[in-house]
Amino acid sequence: MRVPKAAAAFKYLGFDPSIVSFQWFMCLFSYNMPDIVTYAIYDVFFLEGINFLEKVSIALIYYV
Repeated sequence: MRVPKAAAAFKYLGFDPSIVSFQWFMCLFSYNMPDIVTYAIYDVFFLEGINFLEKVSIALIYYV
């Protein structure tokens, strides 16, 4: 899944989202989601790694 408008904006601005993305994702998932969702995200994160967070974040951007 891709979000071309967001990618184009990041490219235009010269912004590398990987600089702040991990901390932002952890903060978002820890403080703004119900506990059960946070636990599930952490479980899959420890199983799958950082690529899972990228997929979840793109889904949130796309659907919200």
